[in-house]
Amino acid sequence: MALMEKYDAFISYSHAEDNAEIAEALHKKLEHYRIPSQIQKITGKKKIERVFRDKEELPLSANLTENIYTALDNSEYLIVLCSPESRASQWVQREIEYFAGVHGKERIFAILIKGEPEEVFPPILCEKTEIKTDINGQNYIITEPVEPLAADVRGYSKKERLKKLDAEFLRLIAGILQCPYDELKQRHQEYRMKIAIAAMSAVMFLGIAFGMYSAYQRNQVNTAYQQSLINQMKSLSEESERYLDGGDRISALKTALEVQIEGQSSIYPIVPEQIYALNKALYTYQRSSNYIYKPEKMKTMDGAVTEVNGFSSDGSLFFALDSFGQAYFYDTDTEKVVWKINAEKVFETTGENFIWGKFNGNHSIVMATEHYFVALDVEKQSCGAIAKTKKKNQKDQAMDLYKNKLAVCYKIKKENAKYDSISLFIYDMEKGELSETYDYLSEKETKYIAEIDQISKIVFSENGNYLAISKSWRSLSGEDEQSKMISIYDMKNGEIVQRFGTKSVLDLCFIDEDAVASVEHSSSLSPYYNGWEMQESIYSLKDGKSLWQSQKTRITDTIAVDNPAAFCKYISKVNTDTNGEKAEVVGFSCEGNLTLVRKGDWDILFQKDFEYDIVEIQKIDDNNILVGLNNGTVYRVMTCSLWSKMLIVDADISEEYYNAKIDKIVQLKSHDLVFSKKIFDESMKKEGTKRPELGNDVTNNEGEKVVGTKYRAEVEGDSIIITDRKTKETVLTIPMYQAEEMVYGFFNNDEQFLVYNEQYEEIVVWDMETGSILKQQELDLESPVKTQIIIDEDLHLFALNLEYGNISFTAEETPHNTLDLFYYDDEFNIYRYASIPYGDIDFKNKKLYVRDGQDYYSTWIYSYDELVERAEKILKEK
Repeated sequence: MALMEKYDAFISYSHAEDNAEIAEALHKKLEHYRIPSQIQKITGKKKIERVFRDKEELPLSANLTENIYTALDNSEYLIVLCSPESRASQWVQREIEYFAGVHGKERIFAILIKGEPEEVFPPILCEKTEIKTDINGQNYIITEPVEPLAADVRGYSKKERLKKLDAEFLRLIAGILQCPYDELKQRHQEYRMKIAIAAMSAVMFLGIAFGMYSAYQRNQVNTAYQQSLINQMKSLSEESERYLDGGDRISALKTALEVQIEGQSSIYPIVPEQIYALNKALYTYQRSSNYIYKPEKMKTMDGAVTEVNGFSSDGSLFFALDSFGQAYFYDTDTEKVVWKINAEKVFETTGENFIWGKFNGNHSIVMATEHYFVALDVEKQSCGAIAKTKKKNQKDQAMDLYKNKLAVCYKIKKENAKYDSISLFIYDMEKGELSETYDYLSEKETKYIAEIDQISKIVFSENGNYLAISKSWRSLSGEDEQSKMISIYDMKNGEIVQRFGTKSVLDLCFIDEDAVASVEHSSSLSPYYNGWEMQESIYSLKDGKSLWQSQKTRITDTIAVDNPAAFCKYISKVNTDTNGEKAEVVGFSCEGNLTLVRKGDWDILFQKDFEYDIVEIQKIDDNNILVGLNNGTVYRVMTCSLWSKMLIVDADISEEYYNAKIDKIVQLKSHDLVFSKKIFDESMKKEGTKRPELGNDVTNNEGEKVVGTKYRAEVEGDSIIITDRKTKETVLTIPMYQAEEMVYGFFNNDEQFLVYNEQYEEIVVWDMETGSILKQQELDLESPVKTQIIIDEDLHLFALNLEYGNISFTAEETPHNTLDLFYYDDEFNIYRYASIPYGDIDFKNKKLYVRDGQDYYSTWIYSYDELVERAEKILKEK
């Protein structure tokens, strides 16, 4: 019997195990999602009523095809789980084609669960068909390639894929409900808060009801109510940390304040997790001239980020494009959108989308659509000169801009010519007209045109005197002039003055106007893999000769990576040693490898393989170079020799930008921009440059004895020996379990002995009377290297740090000295309280110190009320 129910959505997927897992999870999330009341008023929908997934909905019927098509007829939206298996599935492709024919492609949503987009997206979603009218009034159909919008939930494990599905779920719901994502996200958070309050109110009501019976029952219900609040706040505190780790500070603060428990204080806190979540999101005790950056705000765009030019020349604006072709201009001081515009508004017609843009000064920018170039004034929010393109611009079209001069190359079919040719076009965007044309490949070279895959890069020199044009071959033939991959165009003389390089080019840059750096590749084929053979090169602009080439050839498996993360950057002058020796430096990146080469002698100054692909190299100042990774970690390389982490955001990052004038970092992740900067706790008091003397009683264990009131402890061989101070007899022997370093101390009048094991990053609490372990717990430390433990029994706090506050440089990375502060309750459960870079604490004199450069700042531990007041102030301002 045919199905007649109406469905809000139909999930189309392959029945492969990992595909089916996502389909099942998505099905449950959709049918259990409650739409916030404000969104209900807008959409008229109270919930997602029914979702079709064949395993759940199909009856035991022989007529399977009829049931599927009936369900598709009665479904409002189609959700396609894209993977190599679904692309190969005839059923999935038929479902997509049938639904598109009945309802239209605009009602199809794609979720990328495995594979590369171009390999797994359904072909029907990768093209757009338009009906156009020619000059004679006749209609004709054109088909153009498009990249479908998709939620990306790819991951290495089921857990990671489900985690990403949670992150992308609201965007999918926003599409189904046809409402703005930002509004849905805000309403969703408000709804969760109402649920929490309603749950508390329900418990309170029960407490009153039961209170009518007896004081005992009232007390029992009140205890249960308090415990429910505590459990809820623990869960919300974890969620707050996840928001902050992903770069969303505002959501982290909102979540940390959703429940406020009566009686909560910094002394004997009821929920230590909330104190830590607030300390972490407020960046308390931070004095970060030492290049420590923290996320300040995250801004969400309507579509996925597709194109970014970064900062304006004065740093006051930041520009990005989304997958809907909308241009966003952010005020970098407030991080607010000052102008949001699409091409249809500019040209007052449909079918045009912004695909590229580059600032042309502080507030002016030149934008490209498929068929036009246009100058925009962001400050005035107005349109200037417009120039029509000679040929349709593609999304990956190579072009560049220098002071109103826009350069682009097109393949052109010339009249009476047998072959296509490639011509360079230079537009004057002040006047909106074509000013120069140059046949980049002349008629005698056209036999090679078919072998050109694309013009990969077009780059102006710093002063605009030269233009570098590089190409990529489908296959390389010969070593003659026609095979040279990089051409240098003289803007003054209007001709090609130099050609060099024989491999396809991924990226290039000018080194002043003396040389050109490039990252090149050629195909490397074998029976076992397909890959890239990578080469980094520097050529003389004067004679085209090779000045330097990388010694190492790197192979990248193209099954996993179709276009490896590889680029080069001219960094200009930086200090190359601690003596202030300056040199001009070129940076090369190939996936996670960074190579810094000095101009002149072309020696390698620095080389390191980082843990993830590099997405940005940029000069911070004369001593430091920024290196951004695609996992959200940002390093600084100091004097071309040492390195340390300066920012950590737990997210997949596609691009990163830094501007020295405003000292901010912007990271791009999916639909979001994360703005980060140095954070200062302005309430801390400046103490001067002299290191404070601390009044703590506990010493470190670097060859010294730790002396308590009753006992003393010292390391002998591979054990800690604790002896009675009076009798000198051994009362307890604690094995070190092959740990090289252990930090320890007595507390509670020598009734307990606390040991930190650096190798396992754990705390063990020993009972001195029984010689048994009271508590053993792993600790999550910012930097594991510690030499000192300091305990305050009154506050139930203990701190782990480096005794002398030094920065520790290692071969692996450069961790900064961090004071890790913990709270312990009466049962010796240990909770993280605060992590303070370059911190020291004096429990005896109630002072907490932070070193910022040569200066020391002080404060004391903030109360819960102070933390709440700070958080509410920030939320009100933002």
